[in-house]
Amino acid sequence: MEYLTDGERKAARRLVRSARSAGYLVSVWEGEGWAIRQSAKEADILRALGSTGEDRLDFIKAAASATEKPERIGWALLVYGNNPDGSELVADCQDNEATRTLIKGV
Repeated sequence: MEYLTDGERKAARRLVRSARSAGYLVSVWEGEGWAIRQSAKEADILRALGSTGEDRLDFIKAAASATEKPERIGWALLVYGNNPDGSELVADCQDNEATRTLIKGV
């Protein structure tokens, strides 16, 4: 997150906290590979952000049992540099209720 503005950093933190408080794991796709997959650790997720001009966060519902698979609930595309205050950090997202709820406070 060292290349993000203070506003982008705060907005990203709010989004990750929102996802974690909803019980979702978070994966970070940085365009060419996974920076982190299905993590519950806020600090690790935040450290994985901002190494490129954009990141996609995937929000994952953990498997309830060993026989089930995790389920991707939604995603949000973060594009850095649009507005230093972080108000335009989420450039796109999956259009469903769960994802809209997560990005509402960003």
